[in-house]
Amino acid sequence: MRVPSAISYFLLTGLIVGCASSNTNNVPSSSYACQSAQVSGLPVAGQGVYGCHFYLHHPKTHQILANTTYYLAIYPAPANGRANPAPIVNLEGVTDAQGRSGYVRAAFPITPDRTQFVERIGSGSYGRSPRLIRPTDGLPIPGMNYEVTWCGKPYAGITDELGNGVMFSTTSDACHVKVYFFAKR
Repeated sequence: MRVPSAISYFLLTGLIVGCASSNTNNVPSSSYACQSAQVSGLPVAGQGVYGCHFYLHHPKTHQILANTTYYLAIYPAPANGRANPAPIVNLEGVTDAQGRSGYVRAAFPITPDRTQFVERIGSGSYGRSPRLIRPTDGLPIPGMNYEVTWCGKPYAGITDELGNGVMFSTTSDACHVKVYFFAKR
């Protein structure tokens, strides 16, 4: 059965307009979506043929966090079934006016399970970022509320889509960090 050309034209136009207008900025809704295009003027770290920059989102509102201090780390594949705690690439900086990080490179594809991209609070070379995972299968728990006492300062937040909290940085290695995860009712 043949559809009249005018109806086909309007249906096709509607589909194209709907797709094009759904995300006019091409900004992903995930902090962990790899954007392969290198942005001029942003810092670069690491080596390899694979590269990404990311957009930092607030874990609860999913709004872009422009001009926000961040911590970005890329981890190698787990060896012998155990995760390697040392990142092979890390980058600290401030997102630009569009919420973009610097560009990181690696010798392997940069996937969410090998990436940590979180807001950084405080300053200094010592830092910790809490991560909540299920004890039964090791999968991350997103959207969980947490409270941190960090160097005597309180902070309340929510884990991101990979179960990560913000990075807490300090100038002292003697600073204690206490983390409490809890579900709100």
